[in-house]
Amino acid sequence: MIKLLSLDPNPVVYKGLKAFVKKNAVIKFLGYSQNEEEIFQLMKATVADILVMDLELPNSSPVNFIKRLKKQYPEVKVLIFSNHPVNMYALSLLKAGAIGYLSKSVAEAVFVAAVEQVYHTGFLITSDITNNININVDLKHPRSSYDRLSPREIEVLKFLIDGKKNVAIAEAMNLSPKTINTFKSRLFSKLEVKNIMELYIQAKVLNLF
Repeated sequence: MIKLLSLDPNPVVYKGLKAFVKKNAVIKFLGYSQNEEEIFQLMKATVADILVMDLELPNSSPVNFIKRLKKQYPEVKVLIFSNHPVNMYALSLLKAGAIGYLSKSVAEAVFVAAVEQVYHTGFLITSDITNNININVDLKHPRSSYDRLSPREIEVLKFLIDGKKNVAIAEAMNLSPKTINTFKSRLFSKLEVKNIMELYIQAKVLNLF
């Protein structure tokens, strides 16, 4: 049984999520809260497997909340479920302990598949977060995708997952920003990702850090 909690400022979201999993026998909702502190109270009763949370929190930033939650309950998997784009601070959320992002516009089947994927693999890797759930690496042989990368691509990858921008990477590697952008495009293609958030998760699956 997958135990689920929801943290969202809008109670309508919880009703929608309950409807999503109503026919699914393996997912059980433990509760819902609009407040971060109440989540900790709910966890005292039963620790959830997955916390589905929005980015809008009334009392703290999502990054700080995730850090605090993971420190107290490291086993809980945090899935961002929001209509807000996460590109600007995706790495901060992932490094704090989130394992992926879903848009609130996803279909019912996609949400359920995402929850099951997160529970069984510990990651959410998507090729299209609004329409599709897809594992892009062979989890039984996770190094296979990594082995296709050149030494230069690996170097650029490590800079990217550390949050460095193209210009800073170019200066560190004594290359042009255009060349770094080419390496970045190759990485996205070889690892079958579309953004830095997915790249970070792929790197984690590949045990690069």
